[in-house]
Amino acid sequence: MPIRDDTVMGIGMPPGFDRRLQTEAKVKADGENVAVSEHLAFPLSSSTGEGRGEGPRRVGSIPTPELREAADLLGVETFNEGKNEPVKDSQFKVNIRSSSSCASTFSKTTDESESSDVVRIHTSSTQISSDRKIQEVGGYTFGALPDAKFLGLRDKKNADMLRKWGVKLHVSKYRFSEAFDRNDASIFLSELISSQEFRKHARRSVRKGHHTPTQTLEGKLRRVIFQELKTTVTNMSFFDRIKDEGLVTSSNKIRGCFDEIMDDVTCNTLLRKALFDENDEHYEIFSDSERSELIFKLFRLLVFGGGGMCQYDDSLTPYINTCKDIYKDMVSVCRNATTGSLEVKTHTYSITDIDGIKLFPEKHDLNACYVCVDTMRRYVTYFYFSWPGQAW
Repeated sequence: MPIRDDTVMGIGMPPGFDRRLQTEAKVKADGENVAVSEHLAFPLSSSTGEGRGEGPRRVGSIPTPELREAADLLGVETFNEGKNEPVKDSQFKVNIRSSSSCASTFSKTTDESESSDVVRIHTSSTQISSDRKIQEVGGYTFGALPDAKFLGLRDKKNADMLRKWGVKLHVSKYRFSEAFDRNDASIFLSELISSQEFRKHARRSVRKGHHTPTQTLEGKLRRVIFQELKTTVTNMSFFDRIKDEGLVTSSNKIRGCFDEIMDDVTCNTLLRKALFDENDEHYEIFSDSERSELIFKLFRLLVFGGGGMCQYDDSLTPYINTCKDIYKDMVSVCRNATTGSLEVKTHTYSITDIDGIKLFPEKHDLNACYVCVDTMRRYVTYFYFSWPGQAW
């Protein structure tokens, strides 16, 4: 029998399947750098009284105070290597888990909790084993995860804060098929936005004002305009300079100032002016490089909130805490097996415009459209906020 054109090595496997096996083998071989996030966490015992119903994420040993601070930010736990016992530190309640066991936990969690989204390869198309379909576009396939849990955003206290600040977001998550190549970010984003699954579930705002994003992304995409954001921050000491520069009091109360409106933004505190006004004396406490950090973008969004609908807080603390929880929703972290340091394994892109699709009602510096690519678990998170302006 002659070998069909759609087989691989004459054994009837679909094109690309051999490459998929190689990719999966590489991921397995890289098990030393296993992604850990709240989606892989174990529930805490009731005696700890911590968490939001799901336990912190876990990584390998954390030998330095700096890494302990990083663990506190990113919700991870530490381990004593070689001993099946907790680290003697009241801040961390932990067990030993080797990188190989972490890898098996990852596989188990993915397969069991989201088995309806497991990709099955066929010679003619790519499908999943549920009624939901994955749309194939070029080299990537995307499947929506409508039941994805964003624990930081779902936390009642954080949700109350977002309502108080008038922040109306749309956040959705998708799974993709092929290994992500950072050099192909433009292709990846174009194919994501062009996919049927993304256009069915992703939302945007079409008119300015205090509206929840409800409109799908319709239109013929010609080009995606974006820039890559940094995700190197691993502890909240990044914001200590706000107090060091006297923008808040010793009790974290934000210092006020005379109202000044610029570019449809009210700057009525020293903090707001430092975050937004390029001519302010405190603007340079964050460098241009630091301002390109995802966590800085999220923090600034929360501080300015929903414009005229924002009932802002006098204290810095709720902004820091809410920002930390949302940041943990957006990124995945792993431990470098060689250095023992924490590394964020998420590439984040800020989309400023889409040629062929009106992404925002109006252009504004406080608009936010972020695509966060989890390269370890092949998840992509879409985060959207449209600046509503000062009008009620």
